[in-house]
Amino acid sequence: MLNRYDADGFIRLWQIIGCKKRGISALLPISRSSWWVGVKTGKYPKPVKLSVRCAAWRVSDIRKLLEDLNEKMCTAEHTVARPLAPAALRHLPRLMHTQSQESGHE
Repeated sequence: MLNRYDADGFIRLWQIIGCKKRGISALLPISRSSWWVGVKTGKYPKPVKLSVRCAAWRVSDIRKLLEDLNEKMCTAEHTVARPLAPAALRHLPRLMHTQSQESGHE
C-alpha cells in the first residue's frame, strides 16, 4: 500500500489509520487516540510539522514501523506459549475431571 507514495514524501494521519469518509483503508487499524498515545510513548514515530495546524509523517518512518510490526507478529507466532497463571492452574484439574466425565472416561 505504501508503494504508491514517494519514499521521501509525507503522509497524513488519515492515510495511516484510514478514513471511512474518504474511502481510505487503514495501513495500521487503530484509533486516532491510540495513535497519539503511541507517538507520545515512542511506540510510533513523531510527526513533522508542515505548518501550525498540519502534521505529517515521513513515508520512510511509516514503512519502517510497518516492517517492524510485521516482524514482531511473525516472531510472536513462533514463540513458546507463556505458562499459565497460578489462578488458571487451580481450575485445571476440575476442568480435566469435567471433560473426562463428559467423554465417559474416569
